Amino acid sequence: MTTPRVVAIRKENKNQWERRAPLSPAHVRELREKYGVRVLVQRSGKRCFPENEYAKAGAEIVEDIHAADIVLGVKEVNIDELISGKTYVFFSHTIKAQSYNMPLLDALLEKRIRLFDYERIQDAAGKRTVAFGEFAGCAGLINMIRCMGEFLLARGQSTPLLDCPYSNMHPSLEVALENVRRVGQAIAEQGVPEGLHPLTFVLTGRGNAYRGVKRVMEELPVKWITVDELQKLDTSADRHKLYAVSTTTGDLVQPKAGSTSPASFDKKDYYAHPENYESVFASHIAPYASVIVNCMYWDRRFPKLLTQQEMRVLKEEGRLRTWGVCDITCDPMGSLECTLYGRELAFNTGPAYTYSVDDCIPSDDLEVGDIVVMAIDHLPCEFPREATSHFGNALVRLLPSLCLQGFDNDDELHPELRRANVCRNGELTPNFAYIAELRKKHEDQLLNRGGAADIETALQRRADERTESHLISDRASDRASSINASRRGSDGDYRSVLMLGAGFCAPPLLDTLLEDSSISVTIGTLYLSDAEKLIADRDRDRVSCVEVDVSRAEDLALTVGEHDLVVSFVPYDWHPIVARACIRMNVPMVTASYVSDGLRALDEEARNAGVLILNEVGADPGIDHLIALQMFQQVRAAGGLVRSFTSWCGGLPTAAAAQNALRYRFNWSPMAVTAPASGIHKYLEKGSEIVVEGKDIFKAARSVDIVPTMSFEGVPNRDSVTYKAKYGLADATSVFRGTLRFPGFFTNMQTLLEVGLLDRSPVPMLAKGKPAPLWLDVLRDTLGLAEQASLEDVKEAVRSRCSDNEGAVQFLDVLGLFEEGAHVVPDADSRCGALTAVLAEQFAYQPGQLDQLVLHTEVGAEMPDGSERTLRSTMIVEGETDGPSAMAKCVGVTAGLTCRMVISGDIDGAGVHAPWSLPQMVSPLVERLGEHGITLDVEGDLS
Repeated sequence: MTTPRVVAIRKENKNQWERRAPLSPAHVRELREKYGVRVLVQRSGKRCFPENEYAKAGAEIVEDIHAADIVLGVKEVNIDELISGKTYVFFSHTIKAQSYNMPLLDALLEKRIRLFDYERIQDAAGKRTVAFGEFAGCAGLINMIRCMGEFLLARGQSTPLLDCPYSNMHPSLEVALENVRRVGQAIAEQGVPEGLHPLTFVLTGRGNAYRGVKRVMEELPVKWITVDELQKLDTSADRHKLYAVSTTTGDLVQPKAGSTSPASFDKKDYYAHPENYESVFASHIAPYASVIVNCMYWDRRFPKLLTQQEMRVLKEEGRLRTWGVCDITCDPMGSLECTLYGRELAFNTGPAYTYSVDDCIPSDDLEVGDIVVMAIDHLPCEFPREATSHFGNALVRLLPSLCLQGFDNDDELHPELRRANVCRNGELTPNFAYIAELRKKHEDQLLNRGGAADIETALQRRADERTESHLISDRASDRASSINASRRGSDGDYRSVLMLGAGFCAPPLLDTLLEDSSISVTIGTLYLSDAEKLIADRDRDRVSCVEVDVSRAEDLALTVGEHDLVVSFVPYDWHPIVARACIRMNVPMVTASYVSDGLRALDEEARNAGVLILNEVGADPGIDHLIALQMFQQVRAAGGLVRSFTSWCGGLPTAAAAQNALRYRFNWSPMAVTAPASGIHKYLEKGSEIVVEGKDIFKAARSVDIVPTMSFEGVPNRDSVTYKAKYGLADATSVFRGTLRFPGFFTNMQTLLEVGLLDRSPVPMLAKGKPAPLWLDVLRDTLGLAEQASLEDVKEAVRSRCSDNEGAVQFLDVLGLFEEGAHVVPDADSRCGALTAVLAEQFAYQPGQLDQLVLHTEVGAEMPDGSERTLRSTMIVEGETDGPSAMAKCVGVTAGLTCRMVISGDIDGAGVHAPWSLPQMVSPLVERLGEHGITLDVEGDLS
């Protein structure tokens, strides 16, 4: 008889909230008693089941799990914790060659580990068989009960609803339900307060979420009624009961007059022709519903239940009775337009916000607004014991084959496990050999993406070959002599500016340059039509355009040499090429972009040539530097030391323009917003360096309080640690720079990351020249599903892969990725490339929609007497209805004023610079920005 292998359950340390386990104590007992399997449980104080329960089930509680043959986990294992030669089972997130986890895969191969990935444990039809269960309905309504209590308390009304904690504060679902029962008993005894009675709940949907909601509702003194009875309900109804309606689709919509659909509701026809139907929710249900509990599947084909306009009309007519919305579906601006975004419920925050019907503005202040909205993007296993039991029930049936004969003989292994074996003996298994092919294409991907280093290397090689001709060297020498003579003779009185690029920041940049009547501007673009549009209404005597191909080094250098200054607004990857031409032709250059490695490498060459290459003079980077440096100067002038520095910046839509699922809009390529997922982010906090990897950046979002009228979330922005040296903050222990977004944005970006749609690796089915595939086929491929997998299989795979579960499905649905016949854009090359085309189309700014730039800076100072002081600065600039956007204005005006200061000699220097290395430019530039309506005021007293 085969001796069973030893199994270990490892401790989870992927994040601080993970309390689930792959097996419960009951599953351990089954393995021990039925199969004689020895089970080790690694010590962990966070696990939802205490160690003594595992011990009672026959497990051995240990620190060291080296004695195990098989290691079970939930999330990825840290590389330094992997034990060579073992068999592991966990969610590895490597099966799509995810770049952030390729080091993990390398370690698995190097340590000759056999890995089984839960995501690939599937039946013969490709449907996943081991996944965590859904408890969203139960958790959602329990949260709503508490939200209702807090909302009413903020309005001076104490109710038993306050006695129910949020769902994630309960040790189990049963304990949560017991608290709900107590609330129900109190309501039955005390009755519903006057003014709230009758308290009515309207439920939509019939799926898993609905069943969870109904399970919780049954613990309350509820009377189930019909829609007709709801409409007739009045204050004579029993105050000691709650009233609930389970609506059908036929209760919510009706055929449009004159449509080809039947005169009365027909379910089959409705799903075939939803465009022929309209919602009756505003007239038939909303005027009678206290609380709406939305569990209904919805996509853009179907009519919305309740729009913002309908709610405004109901309020104006005095018929809006609804004061609570529990949106389990959490579909921002979906079937219920008061759901503006979804919140991520953490252990220290609540899940609700309020909604103002008049102006459609959300608020975290429960004392304002008309409606309390409970909409959680992320219901992260709020009942981990039940989720673990559900997961373990599916897993434990497979483990005997792995622990016994199947450990050494694949033929004896359960087929579902055999298909999920990613690697063994230092090699990928045949089913997963494709991972290596995806990784090999990384270099081509970088070249296709146009990384700065790659472009510069390739183009410089070509330029070097061409510039062997005497044309460029002679022209450069002549131009250098001419410019140096001009500098000596006229104190830097330059006149002619070459403006490369004609994008959305170009108009305010051009206008700022032309404010100086001594300046003429040549707009250089690849396509003259772009420049012609820009100069159509401007002074033709001082503005001209020229065709410039930046990739043609010799032509670029000749054009640069005809001007006194170059301002480069081409994509940042091309700046080093432009800078090299400027250095050769002895012409200063200004950009609004970060100093890249390619530019930094030119510093010595620029210094030797006496050429200034000035960067980071836009908005962020740019204005953020100026206000920070100004504040530092104030602290130092007062004899103080800078101890902390925090800067938040975000280019955002206004609240009115942000009413979409993403809570964001794009006025340039969405590729930029995906970049944080592939980078490393660092900052200093009280002397410690904190590192956030790209794969975790969206989960690092935190609430940011800036102004009382708007709620923000933010994440670290790139490497803040370097700014301690850049800004000369030798005495600072905390240095942080972050990016601002509206709540809900980062949760949706996390969904895209977890699904695999932010992967920039080339994908064969998306290669150039191939027919554009359907989005459903791309999702099947991305999720590792069979080609014949159904739409529901795809959605289930998304739920299982994503921490946001249902919210993830809803967001992808909003994007239209589940629609039959929806094709990816041609030549997308990568999943990220395909996705950004969708984002750009769906979330572009529309006519009349405005943006805003929000910049908030705080500087903590220690004064000579030992006291602590704080300086604060908040700048909010909104776009203009008939003028430039806020971002375009701030970037274009800042860069334009900088160019004028360089031309006039107010900024001088040589080498590659940014504002912090030229402190003499700060105060004059801040003053000039103020004259253009961009004020950088500082609050705080250092005396």
